Amino acid sequence: MGSSLLDSCRFGLLAVVLIATACAEGTESPPVADGGTGTGGSSGSTGGVTSTGGTTSTGGTTSTGGTTSTGGTTSTGGTTSTGGDDTGSGGDMGSGGDDMGSGGTPQPMVDCDVDNPCPGGDTCCNDVCIDTSADTANCGACGTTCAGGEECCNGACTDTTSDADHCFGCGMACAGGESCCDSTCINPASNAQNCGGCGMACAGGEACCDSTCRDVQSDVNRCGSCNNSCAGGELCCTGFCADPTVNGNHCGGCGMSCGGSEDCCSSSCRDVVSGVSDCGGCGISCAGGEVCNQGSCCPPLDGGACQGCGLIDDNCGGKVDCGLCADGATCDAHEDCVSGNCNNNVCISCVDGLQNGGEWRVDCGGGGCPGCPAGAECRENAHCANGCNCGLAGLSCLLGGTGSCR
Repeated sequence: MGSSLLDSCRFGLLAVVLIATACAEGTESPPVADGGTGTGGSSGSTGGVTSTGGTTSTGGTTSTGGTTSTGGTTSTGGTTSTGGDDTGSGGDMGSGGDDMGSGGTPQPMVDCDVDNPCPGGDTCCNDVCIDTSADTANCGACGTTCAGGEECCNGACTDTTSDADHCFGCGMACAGGESCCDSTCINPASNAQNCGGCGMACAGGEACCDSTCRDVQSDVNRCGSCNNSCAGGELCCTGFCADPTVNGNHCGGCGMSCGGSEDCCSSSCRDVVSGVSDCGGCGISCAGGEVCNQGSCCPPLDGGACQGCGLIDDNCGGKVDCGLCADGATCDAHEDCVSGNCNNNVCISCVDGLQNGGEWRVDCGGGGCPGCPAGAECRENAHCANGCNCGLAGLSCLLGGTGSCR
């Protein structure tokens, strides 16, 4: 009796395990001998208990769409009672209707999954539809994140400060041959701040010519600008082409200037005002014995030397300085005389202590000399520095005021 009861318990426990497994998988349980089956919903669980070696009684109640409980006691080789105090609850083994999965747990709503693909070419990333062609957090593929400052352009992380196809923004392409420097399209062949590449700046006085910095202040092939070439033999001086053989500002070389009376002749500065080899211009030579005066060739002076003193006619329409004339010498102007006083074509001195050269009194009162001082004898106002008072005895020059003589 004891062995039969133990075997019945074992078979009963096996049946319960099989029933629980069938409920978890949402399938029907295998058929049982002489047992009752309870249906628990559309995917119902199997109720009832199978006993071995005796009479099988079905206990418990089957509920639809909910919980199946199995009650009663099964005995082996004896009498089976139905109902009674041994009826227990079978737990949550039923199916919860058409909207519930196995086990009865509700599923969360999502934007997309395997069965619900994204529309319009978007990609499902973490149950969310993403445009991976423009999303910096999912650029080209889910989870691909662009670096700081980059944009997602056509599914690729792009630095829009330097990408010529996306300069300053996606799709903003530079023209052919241009580069993107600091979000700006530039021509590296001519841009002095980015010559040959971004950030490659030319120095002061240089220009960007064919992607290379050139000194346009001195380069004869690019003088003043990239496309200006000097002629053969010319120099490039401060951005201008110059012929050093004739240019007075760059005679023989840049910056070599000739003087005011000079011209640049065959790369040398020449005196064209008085030089007999270049009189009036380069290569103009005076004849033998001639002189060059103010750029003109003239015959020599009589006798070949100065005759007399002062400025003498040089036979060229000018004067030759033959030195200052002493007092008493013939003169034409004050500048001919040592004394600086030419009176009636005679040089006189007003400080020699002599009455000469038209002076009224010694060194005063005439002949180009100053008027005589107060108290000096006079006959007219011109004799005195301050006029002559003819109304007084002695006819003397006044200390001040206006003389009365005429």
